[in-house]
Amino acid sequence: ILKFHPNGLIGLTDIETGEKETIKVYPNPAKNFINIDIESTNFKQSDIELFDMQGKLVKKAKLKSKQGNRIDVSNLNAGAYTYNVSINGKTVSGKIIVGK
Repeated sequence: ILKFHPNGLIGLTDIETGEKETIKVYPNPAKNFINIDIESTNFKQSDIELFDMQGKLVKKAKLKSKQGNRIDVSNLNAGAYTYNVSINGKTVSGKIIVGK
């Protein structure tokens, strides 16, 4: 079950195991960086991929902890981007805006 929350949280619940992964990507819109916080019952490692609106991969990074992950987006052009965050074999997707 994928849940979208108005405060920017995106949650994914595995129906079979009950494990829950929630991510928060902020600020949105972003200028120089985005922060990524992860709530996971069994966090091991995570990756984020940022794509432009044409689907081109523009940034990829490893997320090493649940809290305080900061990704530099200052080199990206202003506009909308989608992201995929892989957590324990599951993928959560969303959208961010980069402004200048």
